[in-house]
Amino acid sequence: VWLTGPAGAGKTAIMGSIADECHARRWLAGSFFISASAMKVDRCSKRYIIPTIAYHLLQLNIPGLREAILVSIEAHPSVFDKRLDQQVEILILAPIREVRKTVATSSWPKAILVDGIDECAAD
Repeated sequence: VWLTGPAGAGKTAIMGSIADECHARRWLAGSFFISASAMKVDRCSKRYIIPTIAYHLLQLNIPGLREAILVSIEAHPSVFDKRLDQQVEILILAPIREVRKTVATSSWPKAILVDGIDECAAD
């Protein structure tokens, strides 16, 4: 789902409420809230989005997923220097595909929320 609207319309507040509700229902797999006004490089740079989401996935109680992500990092030690599409494949998609072969996904969290993409610094 893509939430759009003019600046100041309350998109971040809505996303925060959605994140809270998803967390309460155990649907939230991870989130990243970008904020240019936070004045912190790790909150306004796109380079932290995928590693942060991968970290959230590491924290989930999904059998085999933590190990699959760590094996992928070990196999691709330069992953954090790669383009975002490559990071997504290495840190998130490939490990999930691997684990799905042997583990039922019906109880997995379903939501990953990212807010403020338009506030990313150009790095």
